[in-house]
Amino acid sequence: MKHINKILLLLSLFLVAAGFEIKHPNTPATGLINKESPYSVQETTARMVKILKKKGLKVFNVINHAEGAKNAGMDLRPTTVIVFGNPKVGTQLMQCDQRVGLALPMKLLVWENKAGKAMMGYTDPIELKEKFDLKDCSGVLGKMQNALDKLTNAALSK
Repeated sequence: MKHINKILLLLSLFLVAAGFEIKHPNTPATGLINKESPYSVQETTARMVKILKKKGLKVFNVINHAEGAKNAGMDLRPTTVIVFGNPKVGTQLMQCDQRVGLALPMKLLVWENKAGKAMMGYTDPIELKEKFDLKDCSGVLGKMQNALDKLTNAALSK
């Protein structure tokens, strides 16, 4: 048993030294922006979709994960993904690095947390800069970050 503990300790030290981040399972993910909604998941989703369309963004799909879970014979609190984007903005990012197409279109998650509160979350667009070669697109990412903040705040306002 002592040998296993020593091996695990050495492996952990190696991973940290190699640049791997070891997180506790309850540590919140970095780069995610989460906001509490005063509305239900369904109403938050509907409000967000309406605002996105009103602002001229393309809503590609709305995926109800809870419904999918139910169809698989499983339970899941309300959980919905809104897939949306603006091809003019997305194309600008892909002109910098086409691989960013793996992260586009943008997605918002609306879910009911364990406390029964509706939440909305999304990946901060600035995080894309860390994963892709987007140094020449910093201005676009900043505009996306600002727009997402305003759009989500509008959907969550009373």
